[in-house]
Amino acid sequence: MTTASNPAQQARAEAIFKKKELRAVEGRQAMQEYEAGVAAERAKTIRLRELRLSRDADAAMLPPPAAKTSASKSSARKTSASKPSVRKPSASKSSASKPSAKALKRSA
Repeated sequence: MTTASNPAQQARAEAIFKKKELRAVEGRQAMQEYEAGVAAERAKTIRLRELRLSRDADAAMLPPPAAKTSASKSSARKTSASKPSVRKPSASKSSASKPSAKALKRSA
């Protein structure tokens, strides 16, 4: 049997062909959209990199920040000197302390 002799088979074949053709067209469009998105992302990355490098170059050309005055240094010393330094005793475990749960399981 040929497709030309049976109109139902011919209609089915045309529907399958149209569906495949539509998928091919949609696939090309999707690929174009994807590639456009990738190109836009690359362009944005390049633009941002240029801005960052420009900003960093401008920052490198600026003089370093001015040193703090001696009055502010002495006030910082006064505040830290007025607070007494208290040492906390270290909580070291000695061998006389209770054995751990793991050690108890091993010995049982």
